[in-house]
Amino acid sequence: MSRTEAKNVVKKIAAREIFEVFLADDSHASGMCHSLESIGGRVSLRWDAR
Repeated sequence: MSRTEAKNVVKKIAAREIFEVFLADDSHASGMCHSLESIGGRVSLRWDAR
């Protein structure tokens, strides 16, 4: 995630907007959840079958 994308995510969380973050694989899902929750995000995970 680029710095600009990260700033946009933080702004959306601060504004309590609902949005989705797509990860290429689940190896970083846990860390991403922790990071989002630590700045006030409410997180749920969904795995799509491919």
